[in-house]
Amino acid sequence: MPIGRNGDSTQSFPVEKYGLNGSHHILVEGCTYPPEKRSSMAQSVGPMTAMLCHIRTEEKYRKKWTDAAKRAMAHIPVIDEVLDMVKGRKASEIRGIMSLLADILLITTSRQAHRMFFPLSMFYSVIKMMGEGKDITADSGAKIPAMGVDTLLDSFNVSGNGGFYFYHLASQFVWEIEGEMTESMARQILFHSIFGTFKEDLSILKQITDLGTWNTREEMGGSFKKMTTCGKSVQVFPVALKYYSKLSSANMSGLLSSSYSQVSSLPVFSGARTQTFSDDFFEQLNKRSGTISLSKTIPQLTSTLVEILTELKEKLASQNKRLELGTVKWRKIDGMDPVEGGEEIDTVFVGTGKFFLGRK
Repeated sequence: MPIGRNGDSTQSFPVEKYGLNGSHHILVEGCTYPPEKRSSMAQSVGPMTAMLCHIRTEEKYRKKWTDAAKRAMAHIPVIDEVLDMVKGRKASEIRGIMSLLADILLITTSRQAHRMFFPLSMFYSVIKMMGEGKDITADSGAKIPAMGVDTLLDSFNVSGNGGFYFYHLASQFVWEIEGEMTESMARQILFHSIFGTFKEDLSILKQITDLGTWNTREEMGGSFKKMTTCGKSVQVFPVALKYYSKLSSANMSGLLSSSYSQVSSLPVFSGARTQTFSDDFFEQLNKRSGTISLSKTIPQLTSTLVEILTELKEKLASQNKRLELGTVKWRKIDGMDPVEGGEEIDTVFVGTGKFFLGRK
């Protein structure tokens, strides 16, 4: 993870020293970015990247990383104590805590805000075509009705309906990508680059797009070599979406999240009354008293995180190693409106556990 420059050389440190291993790669998105780039997108980097920045950043610059790490892991009960404990600590002191946090997030998911990243050339080209104010026949043969630039831009965003509508337009045209790769590989690389789906279950991508085969990084072989210097290019239609949902920015599992119902009243009228307290009220007080901590030590925090992880693993085992994820319904891309979105469907797609950086 680069942390600065010393003359012509880049200063960096291995994230492994903080207890993070290869299985945690989906949690350290942005860790290879230069410090100035990471700093400009604190809420969009991986949760463990934000935590590493919180640990290593000087006190006067730390707040943005503290906020980012807390937002991403707010569902973990002792996150405030963890954030206070780890800041400025040596890796050897906290590697156990860091590894446990990462393992917990692999189950619960985090609240990292995901965003679309469109190539500037794609953004410019689509805006230019839409700005001509006339109907367009796309490379795919699709008829795209005239739409003013203002209408397109007013609805544009990088996580919801507007962004997906923009991508739907772009996917009707042929784009050229430099590099020595097959057409299928080029389409996948473009899709992963825009949506950050290298972290997704590839079997889900197969079900929501028009591409029947999604490859692992290993299967792609040398597709990433000399992408701008080999003198070769490939022309492709982007992978077309059949279904979509807004990009996630919340805990997708609901695990560890606190949800409360009202268990008592606060009088608005001052008239005499008798208050009755329910069993739910006392249950809530007992639940709360068990989570209060004053000043935990590293071993105590480690023990608490071990308990949390153990409970999560037992829950997974009791559910036949399956977990329901997601907070919204999928939508159809066909006929979608950039503001209202596409028609909702009740389908729940099932992931099979094929991953981009996993084994074949």
